[in-house]
Amino acid sequence: DSSLVEDFPGLGGILGQAEWEKLAEQYLQEVAPDSYTLRDLGARLPQLIERAGWLSHQALCLDMARLELAYIEVFDAPDTLPLAPERLASIPEESFAEARLVIAPAVRLLSVRYPVADLRRQLLRERDEPVAIPEERAQQLVVYRRQLKLWDMPVSPVAFTFLAALAAGKALGAAAELAARGPEAEAEVGASIGAWLQEWTAKGLVSDVLLQ
Repeated sequence: DSSLVEDFPGLGGILGQAEWEKLAEQYLQEVAPDSYTLRDLGARLPQLIERAGWLSHQALCLDMARLELAYIEVFDAPDTLPLAPERLASIPEESFAEARLVIAPAVRLLSVRYPVADLRRQLLRERDEPVAIPEERAQQLVVYRRQLKLWDMPVSPVAFTFLAALAAGKALGAAAELAARGPEAEAEVGASIGAWLQEWTAKGLVSDVLLQ
């Protein structure tokens, strides 16, 4: 299980050695590897955690496993060139609503109940004092690779809905409508959509734009 230990250090940090060994043993017994690469070994670990009611901090462990699996997937995703900002700026106004943005393959969207990205960084720092288990605090995270580094970025629920719709292949106008459910959300989309697109393009989250 050394590959699991390396791939899921945050999960191991939450559980401690005894529970981690029990979980890893159960996983390796129940899940027959269906891939030749060790990189895929933990792909179904979140599903086991959902059934493992004996785990301490089960919901937190599930969030952490999903986050660390997203890191693995993003790290190994194909490379794509980021969309040039001038291409985004050159979309004709009359075509904007029907344009489709292609979200880069090295991007994952994750909705979690606990602030696991910050917790993971705390757990990976060498320290003498134990790390406290955080209170539940929902977050929407964008996990992505940029310049060979892994990043995670919290976004608002409205921005998350918009980006998820784009990732699902929705046109810009349809994605904005999905995100703008309710007066507050509609105001946020109207005020922020330009800044979101500029930031996401600058960070390499967008790899292409398709005009009909």
